[in-house]
Amino acid sequence: MEVLKQPCYLSLNPFGSIPTYEEGRLVLFESARPPHGHCASALEPSNFPGTRNIVEESSNLADYVERGKSRPAFQRAFEAQFAVFQGAKN
Repeated sequence: MEVLKQPCYLSLNPFGSIPTYEEGRLVLFESARPPHGHCASALEPSNFPGTRNIVEESSNLADYVERGKSRPAFQRAFEAQFAVFQGAKN
């Protein structure tokens, strides 16, 4: 899908993947891997002046994130992906 590699799409989702959800000024996307290379630098908080941490601002969203992180399947997937990321860094 060439459209996913176009600059206009990459400005919304630096991973060039789907799904990407856009509502007004809010853009959410999913990544199947930890950020690295140009993606990691694109996601630095300094690139988003004036942004808010919506997870910290919403107790419902924070609870949802914590429930997801506590699941064994998430923990296994995160550990496996992080190991790959650490290996790429070294």
